[in-house]
Amino acid sequence: MIAIIAVLLALLVLTTFILIRRRRRNAPKSYSTLPEIPFKKGWVLSGLDFRGNSIHLAIDDTQLHKAIRGITIGESPKLSELVIHDCGLSHRHARLTYIDDGLYIEDTNSLNGTWVNGNHLIPFKSTKLNSGNTLVLGDVELSINYSSESEAIPKTEVFEDKECELNKV
Repeated sequence: MIAIIAVLLALLVLTTFILIRRRRRNAPKSYSTLPEIPFKKGWVLSGLDFRGNSIHLAIDDTQLHKAIRGITIGESPKLSELVIHDCGLSHRHARLTYIDDGLYIEDTNSLNGTWVNGNHLIPFKSTKLNSGNTLVLGDVELSINYSSESEAIPKTEVFEDKECELNKV
């Protein structure tokens, strides 16, 4: 009897794993919920998620200066202004803020952590970012660059994502 229950449980786990992997192939990408303004100069976060989908997020200097409490990066469009749909990110993973001398990031006690140039960030302790830094949020690696030129930042499509909700249940 116990052997039958163990086999059924193993089949259930295997089936769930297979379904989750299939859904990841069509998972959504990244986007911003910040108000749409023409990008003149500011910070560009770009890279690839674990599936190889490109991520391009642009934060205009005007948006950054107006965000008194900072701009949140996370997996949830309801809780974050910059959204990256990846289950390795927390709903509110990290916060970008502008302080007198530049751009800073702080981990908001995320589950999978935040790294800058290979250094793990202590939750709620701000760390200065510079152009050329590498930022890792969970499983997503991004390069950070400051652009003073007016350039077209690629838009990414927004898809409904149920996979992360299934994984967090």
